[in-house]
Amino acid sequence: MWGAQVGFPAGLCERINQSRRKERVRLRVDDRDVDIGVAGQAPGRFEARKPAAKDEEAKRHAGSIVRTPSLGENCFFFVNWLGFLAMPLHRSEPPSLDLTIVIVNFALIAHVERLLESLEQHPPQAKFEVILIENGSPDPTEHLVRTRFPWVRYRRVENGGFAAGNNRGIEIGRGRHFLLLNPDTRVLPGQLDPWLAWAQAHPEVGLVGASLQYPNGDHQRAHFQFHRLLTPFFRRTALGKTSWGRRHLAAFESDPPPRPDGSLRVDWALAAAVIVSREAIMAVQGLDEAFFLYFEDEDLCRRLWQRGYEVAHLPSVRIEHRYGKLSRLTSWLDVFRKRAFRAHLRSAVRYFWRYRPRPLRARLQKKNPA
Repeated sequence: MWGAQVGFPAGLCERINQSRRKERVRLRVDDRDVDIGVAGQAPGRFEARKPAAKDEEAKRHAGSIVRTPSLGENCFFFVNWLGFLAMPLHRSEPPSLDLTIVIVNFALIAHVERLLESLEQHPPQAKFEVILIENGSPDPTEHLVRTRFPWVRYRRVENGGFAAGNNRGIEIGRGRHFLLLNPDTRVLPGQLDPWLAWAQAHPEVGLVGASLQYPNGDHQRAHFQFHRLLTPFFRRTALGKTSWGRRHLAAFESDPPPRPDGSLRVDWALAAAVIVSREAIMAVQGLDEAFFLYFEDEDLCRRLWQRGYEVAHLPSVRIEHRYGKLSRLTSWLDVFRKRAFRAHLRSAVRYFWRYRPRPLRARLQKKNPA
């Protein structure tokens, strides 16, 4: 069962609450507790009331919804964990800026400080905003933002994963384009404006990634061909050193022919640093929150291609990325100790099942007709 208090998005009640339990839902907005009412009611019936004087837990979770899940919601999230359901964007603000920069943080306060300092030193000339989503992190990032970077819009939410955190930032963003940045990245001088200008000049491109580099300046691969079933085995095991494995990985990491302007049309780009247009991200209803961590970027790019948008890579734009590789195994015991590895494994199973080969899908549909 889920914990006694779990955060849920505001638009979730009307979609998943099949039970008739009379539960109250509270949303913390700025300095007010907003009573949404009985779960399952139509949205829009809000009743503001003064917050409790000693409601420290509600203050700590400012910007999130605190409530006890119903049986219907528990069933929904179990099925969603299996990957059969996706949680789309619940709302969006009207665009009034050129760019919204979304940063999702979990326990990386030192990296966040470096990233915000680089944005402060090298801001774009376009009208922009920065939204920092605190994904249930224990770090005191809010104090850092309020004192050092008051121009940053700070929101704390329950940790629903990397995709969910980016979706929460996109929902409140006011940009015509969204720049998704990992907290362990750093903006280099003169990179954001040509990147955004290229995205604005190519509306047919839904997502465009940048060239990544390590802090020492070494090149870091940021785009790939779509995974095949054996790709993770070749990348994670000694099979990758065989002649078959080397050919497979060479194809996986190969560069497509460049276009006249030097850009590349790629299968998918690493979401450590990508710009996505508002029109495209809304067309696919955001990142799929069924992916807690990993494969959400590749899934997003596949869905963009399916909706008629292109995915591109700009070698001329450089962003520094430390690339922590949270799910890397150093011992077989890490299979049990590392939550990131287990999340990576679940996302891989979900991804390969969703994009399983068509012959298998056709056989399953023939065996189980609708």
